[in-house]
Amino acid sequence: MKVTTPNPHNLLIELLADNCGTYFQTAELRHVKEGTEFRRKLNAKSSFIRNHYNRKNAYGTEAPASFSCIDAEYPWGGREIFLSPSTIVFVEIN
Repeated sequence: MKVTTPNPHNLLIELLADNCGTYFQTAELRHVKEGTEFRRKLNAKSSFIRNHYNRKNAYGTEAPASFSCIDAEYPWGGREIFLSPSTIVFVEIN
């Protein structure tokens, strides 16, 4: 009979609460699905939506690989940032 022990990394989900009592989970940006809204800081006023992935050297430059993220208040393209795939972000838990 084989006895397995649970993996502690799968059991522990760190939930954080902001000032309003909304719960968030931390995640690397590469693990967040496209179209998901997230915050860069726990108590940030603005949130972003993850867009497409930009490969390294995709446009003939020495730019590193990144994800395109747009401001959730202006989804038609008012403000766009490019973040590294290893960036830690906060995703709301419903």
